[in-house]
Amino acid sequence: MIRLDHVSWRRGKKDHAPVLSHLSVSVPQGGFRWLLGPSGAGKSSLLSLLHVETLPSAGRMDILAQPVSTQTKRAALVRLRQRIGMVHQDYRLMPDLSVADNVALPLRLQKRGEDEIRTEVEAILKWVGLGRR
Repeated sequence: MIRLDHVSWRRGKKDHAPVLSHLSVSVPQGGFRWLLGPSGAGKSSLLSLLHVETLPSAGRMDILAQPVSTQTKRAALVRLRQRIGMVHQDYRLMPDLSVADNVALPLRLQKRGEDEIRTEVEAILKWVGLGRR
């Protein structure tokens, strides 16, 4: 679940104009959205917020039912980031790993059990239409 309510974000604390200004959007759990726009429209900045890589300078943001702000403790942000998967435009897959092993890699880094990893990888690949691959 993603909820942004009048969220703004600026690069610096000085007098820079906000990159994102008063953005409101809601995506329910399991929801799927496209993010389109011309270069410089703020797509990467929005994704940076949603990945909790940056924090909003104004407004309210809830990611996976967790409020996120500059007041959120670092440990809580770290735990939240561990629950978020993101594939960048230059997706940087490990060429020596299979598709399943590339998907499993972040789960293995979290030291999850192999049974849980196998189940999760199968579900993810099926969800994106790659279950048979």
